[in-house]
Amino acid sequence: MTTYQQLETGIVACQIELTNTCPLTCAECAYVHQTRPKGHMAFDLFQLVVDGCLEAFGPISFNLNGLGEPLSYPHLAKAIRYLGSHNPTGRIELFTSLATSIERAEEVADALLSVPNNVLLASTIHSYGVDGEIMKQAHKAGPVLSLFREKFSDVSRIDFHVAMNRTTFTTDEQVDGFKNGFLPMFGEEKTHVVEKLDRWLGYVDGMAGPGGYSDVTSPGVCDYPFKVLHVAWNGDVLICCTDDVNGELKLGTITEKSDILRLWNSGPYQEIRARHNALDVKGLAPCDRCGRTVGYVNR
Repeated sequence: MTTYQQLETGIVACQIELTNTCPLTCAECAYVHQTRPKGHMAFDLFQLVVDGCLEAFGPISFNLNGLGEPLSYPHLAKAIRYLGSHNPTGRIELFTSLATSIERAEEVADALLSVPNNVLLASTIHSYGVDGEIMKQAHKAGPVLSLFREKFSDVSRIDFHVAMNRTTFTTDEQVDGFKNGFLPMFGEEKTHVVEKLDRWLGYVDGMAGPGGYSDVTSPGVCDYPFKVLHVAWNGDVLICCTDDVNGELKLGTITEKSDILRLWNSGPYQEIRARHNALDVKGLAPCDRCGRTVGYVNR
């Protein structure tokens, strides 16, 4: 009989969806299927979430990502500086498709250089859009990537990675071009061709290349409900960023700092964790359609 490790609750990070807007329509992303209202997080709400998390949990990491492009958030540089002054020992994580202007990228780069935090900055180069055209904003990625490389290449606390997702549309020539262009710049440890796609609850089925999908087929417990608090742009607490497509599993809404600890320790959250520890999410949407629970024996 296969054994597995049950998880204990212990937050390590708060993931903040600064925006759920994006100028791109990438084949590997469920963004085009999103039904939630679109918008940017009010900066005072961002401050409330950060302050509330620090009061409730102490220094933790902050992941400034959701289904949108974080560089589309007009207050991103200010948000980074706020984290640097209020949570200097916590890590900042930022995943971007580089879809922005050079001016916005310069502002964000300067903010990252001004804070003491360790930073994980991952840039993904996309080659094909779901509308059947080369993405109209893709031409901006090159200059922004060059700017980031110039700014961060010698800054050890900024862990800068570049990746390319392989989809059914991606050609071998594109992969070779990516490797030839970026391996000499960043080296093998920081240059990645992502062969397996996340299914995004089935919304991107049919988009994977020869590598297929990143389904977790072994019976390991998804750690998201135990380790990461996910806050949407409007203050809604969703079960995870995968749920950003349509917000099917909402735990509550943050309107004041005390809501954070109350929701994290709430009965519904505890019940969800118990379900995951039992490897049984039948009928618990969207967890029952997620690639991270494929190996659950009772699914």
